[in-house]
Amino acid sequence: MVLKTIADAYYASTKKDIVVTSGKRTAKSQADALYTRFKKGGNVKDYIAQKEAKAVKKAYGDAVKLKKKKAEIINEMEKVLKNQIKNGKYLSKHLSSKALDIRKKNMSKTEQKAFLKVCKATAKKCLVEGTPEHFHLQFK
Repeated sequence: MVLKTIADAYYASTKKDIVVTSGKRTAKSQADALYTRFKKGGNVKDYIAQKEAKAVKKAYGDAVKLKKKKAEIINEMEKVLKNQIKNGKYLSKHLSSKALDIRKKNMSKTEQKAFLKVCKATAKKCLVEGTPEHFHLQFK
């Protein structure tokens, strides 16, 4: 319902739709997203759960040093994430169905401002983050 409220208000303001690029993630899909982020030079500074983020980044770095293939690197990262989840630790709200990513690159500056205005009235947090840059919305 929150997403519909955001989408409807944004459309009313801009006459454009939003594009959701990510929602709930499994440990595997989170590892895949982080692999892409790290491969493009992204870091873990955006994460509140720094200890967990650094552990996944270390698994990535260790696997890269060992010249493992992409699938093997992602599997190593997934193992770390699964262990964290098992212990009630969540690197990302995506892992607990409490976050969405919205495409930003197709929005003008005016549209971005309109989106942030709508988002801040509805979501718990609305951040600009990542590689590629996007809006990250957190709920609850």
